[in-house]
Amino acid sequence: MKLVAISILLAVSSFLCAQETIVENPIEARNLKGIVLDSNSAPIIGVSVTFFQCPATYPHFQTETKIKALAKTNVKGKFSIEERRGSKPYCLRFQRDGFTQHVIKVHLVPSASDLRIILVPAT
Repeated sequence: MKLVAISILLAVSSFLCAQETIVENPIEARNLKGIVLDSNSAPIIGVSVTFFQCPATYPHFQTETKIKALAKTNVKGKFSIEERRGSKPYCLRFQRDGFTQHVIKVHLVPSASDLRIILVPAT
């Protein structure tokens, strides 16, 4: 009985992590840092932020992308990734259990503000 319950829990967890929102229009930001909040504007701790090269077919791409850098949000929900030459355009994936994954394409613009990402609970 315990094995069945664990298997069901793992299946539900995998399903929750698999939901993904891909933002089609690029977002302008000053750099690759910012804050991740929930829908109540509370910071989300421990969000995995993955930086990868955006494919030419964005927003359509396979999940087998080469990761350039990883970060996690801190207790204030903040993250920072160092920009790398030759890696434009920039794509970021935000991932945490219980929330829908969020993928964005970022264009760096000196006059823009830092990123502010809001994750919604997975349904």
